[in-house]
Amino acid sequence: PFFMTMIAEIAEQLREKGYNTLLSRERLTTSRSFLNSQTCQGSDGVIFIGQGRHHDVLNELAAAGLSMVVWGAELPDRAYPLVGSDNELGGYLACRHLISRGCQRIGFMGDLDYPEPQLRYSGYIRALKEAGYATKLLAVEPSVPFDPSAARRAMRDYLARHHLDGLLCCSDIIAISAISLLQELGKRVPEDVCVIGYDNLPLAEITHPALTSIDQNVAWGAKQLCDSLFSHVNGLNCNDHLASAKLVTRASA
Repeated sequence: PFFMTMIAEIAEQLREKGYNTLLSRERLTTSRSFLNSQTCQGSDGVIFIGQGRHHDVLNELAAAGLSMVVWGAELPDRAYPLVGSDNELGGYLACRHLISRGCQRIGFMGDLDYPEPQLRYSGYIRALKEAGYATKLLAVEPSVPFDPSAARRAMRDYLARHHLDGLLCCSDIIAISAISLLQELGKRVPEDVCVIGYDNLPLAEITHPALTSIDQNVAWGAKQLCDSLFSHVNGLNCNDHLASAKLVTRASA
C-alpha cells in the first residue's frame, strides 16, 4: 500500500506537467543492464522508489549521467539526488512515545537488510538508551519483511515467546498484521501491548484499533521527487529534500 500510494501521487504530479508514467519493476543487477533496458531507453527520467540493496548500482547510474532521483534513506557515500524522510527521527519518536505510555519491553519489527528500517532501528535504540532501558532483547529481534504473509510467519513465534508491552513496526502493514496476531494470542491492543506503525497510510485510520503511526508526508515526497527530476532533466542543480517525521497518535498506542 505504501508503494501504491506513492505511485498514485507521482502519477498525478506527472500528469499535471503533461507527462505519462511508465511503471516498471526492473531488476537492478548492474548499471549497464539498466541503462540498456527498455525502461531506461524509453524514459526521459527515472524515479526509484526505495534503494533496496542497490545503493552501489544507483551510485553508478548517477555517475553515468542518468536523469534520476531516489526516494530513500540518507546514506553517507550517496552520489544520487535523494528525497525522503528522517527515518532515524521517526524511529526515535515512535519508541519515545511507547516509553511515555509506560512500555518497558519494547520490540522492533522491520527488515534490517534495507537502509530505511536500519535508520528507524537506530532511532529506536537511541530512545531506549536515553530512557536507560536494557537492550538485551535486541539480539533476538526478527528481521520482518514488508510482505504481509511472510511477516506474519516471522512474527508469530516471536510474539508467542516474548512478553512485550510495546511494539514498533516499520510499516503500517506489519503493524496491522502484528495486531491481528496479538489478538489471536489473547492480547489486547493497547491495554496489553501498544503498537505503532510507519507510513500513516489511509488504512491506519480504519483499522481496529485505529493505528498510531509515523507520517512521511507521501504527497509532499511525490511532488519533491517530480520537481527534482525535472530539474535534473533540464540541466539544473538537483537539491536533496528530507522531510521531518511526524507522530500521528490514535488508539493503538
